[in-house]
Amino acid sequence: MGTVEIYIKEAVNKEFETDENNETKNEVVYTSSVDPTYEGAVNACRAAARAALAGNIQTNVAELVKRSLNSEQVSMKSAEGINQTITAGKQLIAQKISMEDIYVFYREVKDERDGKTLIEVEYAGCYNRKLALLKAREYIREQMKDEAEELHKDLDRIFKLDE
Repeated sequence: MGTVEIYIKEAVNKEFETDENNETKNEVVYTSSVDPTYEGAVNACRAAARAALAGNIQTNVAELVKRSLNSEQVSMKSAEGINQTITAGKQLIAQKISMEDIYVFYREVKDERDGKTLIEVEYAGCYNRKLALLKAREYIREQMKDEAEELHKDLDRIFKLDE
């Protein structure tokens, strides 16, 4: 098995790794970029991965809130407050979560317009899904600390995470 296959296999293994409750442990983000420099392309990939992480946080929290709202575990007011807070703060939350580089592949390509050499990068990174949700809960609590104690109980019911 070649080196590329080993890295791709590691990414797939990370993506499908489960915890003791048989829930997905990691989220893997794949991005690509082209830039005149290797550093520029890699930084663009990492920035795109961070943006994807932020979007995933918002989606995951919205899903948890919707499920809890449907089962009448939280009030509509709490649900709206949580969703608004997560929408406003998803980028800040994403910056508090460490991402692990799984692989960074690159190759040189020629710009079809002017023939200059560009660097194309394929990137895969992962982060711990539970940690991301814990950071989201922590952020929401901090932002909404003036809200009623009911919100904190709703958050615990929504996230169902043991610290």
